[in-house]
Amino acid sequence: MAILAFGSNSVLAQDSRDDEIFGNTATSSQSASTSEEAAMFGDGSSSDAELQAEQVLEETDDTLVIGGRAFLGVNYNIQRDAEPSDYTINSPNLVDVYLDARPNDYVRSYMRGRLLYDPSQTDGQTDFLGREEISTRVQLQQLWLKFNIERKLFVTMGRQPLKWGSSRFWNPSDFVNLSIRDPLTVFDQRFGPNLIKLHYPVESLGWNFYAIATMDNVKKSEDVGGAIRGEFLFGNTEISLSTLAKKDQPLRLAFDISTAIWDLDFRFEGTVQHGLQTPFYRRIEGSSPLTSIESYTRESEWLFQWVAGADVTIQYSDEDSISLGIEYFSNDTGYEDASLYPLLALRGQFQPFYLGQHYIAGYMFLANPGSWNDSSFIGSLVGNLSDESYLVRVDYRVLLMTFLTMNVFATYHMGQRGEFKFGVSVPPVGGVPGLEQGFELLPPTLDLGVRFTVNF
Repeated sequence: MAILAFGSNSVLAQDSRDDEIFGNTATSSQSASTSEEAAMFGDGSSSDAELQAEQVLEETDDTLVIGGRAFLGVNYNIQRDAEPSDYTINSPNLVDVYLDARPNDYVRSYMRGRLLYDPSQTDGQTDFLGREEISTRVQLQQLWLKFNIERKLFVTMGRQPLKWGSSRFWNPSDFVNLSIRDPLTVFDQRFGPNLIKLHYPVESLGWNFYAIATMDNVKKSEDVGGAIRGEFLFGNTEISLSTLAKKDQPLRLAFDISTAIWDLDFRFEGTVQHGLQTPFYRRIEGSSPLTSIESYTRESEWLFQWVAGADVTIQYSDEDSISLGIEYFSNDTGYEDASLYPLLALRGQFQPFYLGQHYIAGYMFLANPGSWNDSSFIGSLVGNLSDESYLVRVDYRVLLMTFLTMNVFATYHMGQRGEFKFGVSVPPVGGVPGLEQGFELLPPTLDLGVRFTVNF
């Protein structure tokens, strides 16, 4: 970790100090839930290096922190019925560099840039969907400015991280983000949306109110979207209400509740949307597979998505515990017919974890068991009940040499051909470039991977 400091104003970078300055009034149960989720599924807002830098700055007068993270990995994918020599390999690598500036106790500016590199990609070539391969990309992950007005209204402007919803695997209420979070990644790799966010906390009640202007793809004033969110605390029950409206996008309304009963934590998260312009597809009677599918609209319908889940932490020794959880997801925008998936892939509408109409998932989290103080184990089971495809994933994470983290995982694909066991067989089609000989993508059987993360 490298820390470069400039200036002499007193700036405390610890989370509690930032909460005091910028009005983060999350409850203790919210904070515990967030910390547990970050440990299990990764947290895209802060890296270990940033948290360590905050601890260092707690007792210093530094106003600028520079640090980052290097993430390198290798994936080995075994396909069903393929020859071992044809098993695929890819190597996702990235480097994050961030600058965190706090010239005084009232202003903070943050920038995070990302370089992605995958040597298995060949520049200029295309994949089976016709998308161009790019081996090296540069992204601006975050760029935001935060300040407050009379310590009552807190303003954040720019590309900033945001995550709504309390569920582990599915977050239908997280609709301000431009993309959907992959619940099985080591950490959240999405870049933040461009927002102007106003936050008004009511600290005496533990309530928070947000007004947001979405600024992505804005060229005229009519392109600006608006979101409103309220978070309410009643004892050990947390409730949030959210809405988003934007030109050419559906109206969205969301409800989120989490509560504890004895040792069990329960969560429910639901979203309804109206005016969705995305085309849907269905099969019709026809003489040819290429002409037996039609598109239709559901723009006039109210479409529901909801998640219900529960988890429990069991203490099995004085210092050790295990967390177990389960979730069910109902998705009104999904499909029952898995044979439509290839078409969705060709149309750019193949969105994992949101293709089917019914899902179930469970997880197990074992942190620092016994004398393994730097290790954790995560087991995940996800099933698409609509097409009867499933995956089981096991992660082992260990901290090596203070700053180096290794994550080893294995994913096994089971059940019928479908979302989690996706394969495509296209017969020869004369006159269509690239399909004269047909095409076949064999379904996966086992994915193996290793990831190394270094914070600096």
